[in-house]
Amino acid sequence: AMAGEGCRLLPGRPGRGRGPGTTASRRKAGSRARAVRAAARGDDSKEVWLLDYGAGNVRSIRNAIKFLGYSVRDVTSPADLGRADVNKLVFPGVGAFGSAMHELEKGGYVKALREYINNDRPFFGICIGMQVLYEGSEESAGVEGLGVLKGSVRKFAPRAGRPVPHIGWNTIDVLGENRVLPPSEYDQSRVYFVHSFHGVDAKPAFDSASDDWLLARGHYGSASDPADAFVAAVGNGSQVFATQFHPEKSGAIGLSIMENFLAGGHTKRQILVPNAGAAAMAAASSSAA
Repeated sequence: AMAGEGCRLLPGRPGRGRGPGTTASRRKAGSRARAVRAAARGDDSKEVWLLDYGAGNVRSIRNAIKFLGYSVRDVTSPADLGRADVNKLVFPGVGAFGSAMHELEKGGYVKALREYINNDRPFFGICIGMQVLYEGSEESAGVEGLGVLKGSVRKFAPRAGRPVPHIGWNTIDVLGENRVLPPSEYDQSRVYFVHSFHGVDAKPAFDSASDDWLLARGHYGSASDPADAFVAAVGNGSQVFATQFHPEKSGAIGLSIMENFLAGGHTKRQILVPNAGAAAMAAASSSAA
């Protein structure tokens, strides 16, 4: 098994056994298999660009992307976001809203990232990568977010039976048709959350083809109490998508959602991931956003 955070989530490729052979030989075989699949599917690019702003361990995201047959390339400067060949951008994160925005500002990424998203280029934000789409957060008063979505991220109010942070598996209500998270496949799916703050709604702050980016809700507390609802996923109906939950820690369901984004639509490929639950539970010690 791979070492590192959440890596029991990614024990090997679906359908591939653990027969004899060295680690090196298995890696070479895996590389050849990925190349064959890429050629068969006629893909121009199997690269996924990763915006790692330095606020958290993103090894599990890297492993998930590689597990799905893609290579990972790091964004190293704001100019990268203007490149024509950056056609799959993943922005993960854990930690604090203010720290994330500070790192983006320090690296000069804020303007470039806003332009990338506003131009409807393929974007997948995860956890903090979703929260920074808002104008601000109660977590970091006075710190401006990217301002793609109106309003501020709010903190869950702790109460009996609802400790904060919200850590663990929870069900999502998928609210509308979209290519990454079609309700016929994912409504009432259980995915993995680690967060203390949440979006309330998802109204775009600029002219957009969709006037409501809310794709999925979760409930922390009572499913029948609107006050306990929170934003679980957002998207512009085209190429911009983000989740509060961690798809890389959500077993086969989460990996299939990631694959839908990377492939540009719902693939319906069965993904077998042994020990996914154990990996997610091991992630409970991660920082909560």
